Amino acid sequence: MQIDQIQTIMKNHHLHEIFSVGVVDLEETGPAEFVTLMDRLFFEFGEVLIKMETIEQYSKLALTAVNSIQFEVDLEDVILAKARISNFVFNNPLTDNKVAEIVLYNMENKAEELICDALKIVLLNQQEIFIDPSFLGSNIGGPEVEAIWRYNLADNYTPVPTILKIHSR
Repeated sequence: MQIDQIQTIMKNHHLHEIFSVGVVDLEETGPAEFVTLMDRLFFEFGEVLIKMETIEQYSKLALTAVNSIQFEVDLEDVILAKARISNFVFNNPLTDNKVAEIVLYNMENKAEELICDALKIVLLNQQEIFIDPSFLGSNIGGPEVEAIWRYNLADNYTPVPTILKIHSR
């Protein structure tokens, strides 16, 4: 995915939904359990999904444009599932969540994907959504997640932001 492609997707559509994926583990007694796989998230912009997946031993994020949510797991006797998590992430899930800007830290532009160490999406309503790839998958939240990411940075690491302006605030 190229920089201009992500800008076009976000300029032409608002951020409608965020999906987490996982598996449903059927229990013999009691309700089934949804087990989240936090190594990948899907952000829905119109008909296009932007998949954010942790790579390089959970130290980086890879962003790719996909048409549908597809993934595989190496587990038996489970059902693949997705969950809408925008109600947990958005300050107001009922508004038109347009992206004002996206900040990619230490971005690499590959032919099929964008790679970064972390990213921040700033919505027109001033909400910040920060995604930090970590050992346990992707941490997603607001400025508090970014503060923890910055606190845990190595002393010799310099985060270099690439800021993509999408809509004017």
